[in-house]
Amino acid sequence: MQSLAALSASDAPGIVQLSCPAVGVFRSRHLMGEALEPGDALGVLSVLNRRYEIRIPAGMGGVVVASIGSETHGVGYGSLLASLKLGATVQAGVPAGALAGGSEAEAAGELLIRSPIDGIYYSSPEPGAAPFVVVGDRLSAGQVLALIEVMKTFNPIRCPAEAAAKCIVSRIEVRDHQEVRSGQVLIALASPD
Repeated sequence: MQSLAALSASDAPGIVQLSCPAVGVFRSRHLMGEALEPGDALGVLSVLNRRYEIRIPAGMGGVVVASIGSETHGVGYGSLLASLKLGATVQAGVPAGALAGGSEAEAAGELLIRSPIDGIYYSSPEPGAAPFVVVGDRLSAGQVLALIEVMKTFNPIRCPAEAAAKCIVSRIEVRDHQEVRSGQVLIALASPD
């Protein structure tokens, strides 16, 4: 199997978008929050019955903060395959930037869930459906809190395992369909006490 490097472009400071170098069918090999190094396989692209491993370009290591998903997708030249937060590292399987506790939040006993990427915030899985969470909800590790949409890819924001002791939604800082920036506070969690 031959290798091709993903096309890369930066649309926000510290974030690089990896795009498809040809028309074909793409199957991802990465997961949201996974750390990838230059040269790592992003996935496999099939073009006219030939398979190519799509690799991370030199100097582009980081954490996957947006992804086309794990299913097989028809893609065109330049289609977004994934976005990486450059130089970020994984901490206990949580994408860098998804958790944050500023001094104000820590003083208030809250844990802040921040957006790992720029995009559109969705509070429910589809229009008219109940929201994933509301203020006062008790949470469990891995529970979906919201979705961030980037170029028609919906990225789940999950309750991290580290939040098990702070499992009540105390505040939701953004409204449904609001545009959010990387690092912006989305949801505050507090201790049930």
